[in-house]
Amino acid sequence: MNNHGTWAEPGDLVRYIAPNGTPTSVLGVVMEVRFDERFTGGTRKSLKVANTDGTSPAWAIAAYFRIIARSESNEA
Repeated sequence: MNNHGTWAEPGDLVRYIAPNGTPTSVLGVVMEVRFDERFTGGTRKSLKVANTDGTSPAWAIAAYFRIIARSESNEA
């Protein structure tokens, strides 16, 4: 299984990775995925993640996440 955030789909449990590559304690569930084509160099995938600490869902660049567990509907 590739655990890079760009492979995440709704329902997956993910961990936020700081821009310097350090894993954090921030976990969340992917609620929505969108693709943004406004950037030079191609399409950027973003994830809307509901954090497990109960804070409001927020959008973030998919590359800053690692998949911890796949939802049952996404298991291959």
